[in-house]
Amino acid sequence: MATYRATRTKHAMWSKRSFSFFFVAATTSRGFNTNISFLTSAFCMEPPREYVHRSSQRRYHSSMSSTPIQQETDFDLEIQVAVAAVRKACEITTRLQRSIKMDSEQGSSTIMKSDSSPVTIADFASQAVVLRHLQSFFPDDIFLAEERSDTLTPEATELIRHASGIDDEILLKDCIDLGQVFFRTKMEGDNSDSPESRITHSRFWCLDPIDGTKGFIRMEQYCVALGLVQDGIPTIGILACPNLPSSSNEGNDEGAETGVIFVARRGHGCFELPMISGSRRPNPLPVGSSRTVHDPAQARFCVGVEEGFSDPEGRCKAMAKILHGRLDVKGEIVHSSRMDSQAKWGVIARGDSEFYVRLPRSDHREWLWDVAPGVVVLEEVGGKVTDSAGNPLDFGQGAKLNSNGILGASTANLHSVLLEAYRSS
Repeated sequence: MATYRATRTKHAMWSKRSFSFFFVAATTSRGFNTNISFLTSAFCMEPPREYVHRSSQRRYHSSMSSTPIQQETDFDLEIQVAVAAVRKACEITTRLQRSIKMDSEQGSSTIMKSDSSPVTIADFASQAVVLRHLQSFFPDDIFLAEERSDTLTPEATELIRHASGIDDEILLKDCIDLGQVFFRTKMEGDNSDSPESRITHSRFWCLDPIDGTKGFIRMEQYCVALGLVQDGIPTIGILACPNLPSSSNEGNDEGAETGVIFVARRGHGCFELPMISGSRRPNPLPVGSSRTVHDPAQARFCVGVEEGFSDPEGRCKAMAKILHGRLDVKGEIVHSSRMDSQAKWGVIARGDSEFYVRLPRSDHREWLWDVAPGVVVLEEVGGKVTDSAGNPLDFGQGAKLNSNGILGASTANLHSVLLEAYRSS
């Protein structure tokens, strides 16, 4: 079984300043002003000079006429702004990831959240930077994101301020808490008393600022995952994977390029972009990659590193045994690779694996930020994704899915075989 690991890229941009790496616990509480407006960040790429949003005829202005993304592809403003935001976030997370080893040697401890997942300075800095940039271009949009500022200690806040480049503490926390607007704003005309997790909106962005935090800590795979959901349907999916080798690499030698961004808009296909703008042209991912394995007996699973959460009952291995005819001598899936985060969706989309299986405990419901971005990426190359019962995923019932389990495959035929294996396992 292969495991994707981080490799250093010749294109990586490292800061000369070393940041102490901390894990954060909750200690403070503060208010939030939903009417705050932000200026466009100087470090982010600008959109075209003037853009009219088709759905609402809102007008946005900019001081520049083009961007590197616009010159490379025909991506529209939403894609341009979103890609610029995740690129900046990845500069920060890449820099901070380098400090993990040094910090661990100095004896730092990991603080776990209530769901037993770790959270880091990088999670908060990434969220602040991405949401600040999105909100500056789309001030009327709603945002749903994982972290919240009332979990921060003063010491942690100072580190995040330093890492993110947002010097004002109030502004920093407001940027982080943009991700909670989803829960504080109901759709016009909604007078129901829906539970917080079932509030929904006709248009919102969902963000996991570091998906795969444990992989981040292990110096392995993680991604910044960003999606746009409109009328209950994910329409944009972006997976920024700083440690994932480019599909243009012929090998994993020292000079190979590392760091890719998968960008998909529903109905318009999926691209693999370089992490560093301009280092190479975007690679359009075809429907039905020539690298895809169509024989179920040879088709490859891309699964999580830790089985305890994503497959506590071991059904994925049982499914693989049905399809492959056996497990290996160590009881592992014969044709498979392991990695953390939604980077798995991108790996399948470009033809490096075929099957995605996530089967947590029966009462678990996934947050939309953990699913929506990757689903768009895979479906835009002809893949199929359902819940474990074979039904389409419903993104219009609140901040979480209302069903359990996720089965994804690179083609509809392979999905049918995977679903049958699940039912037989």
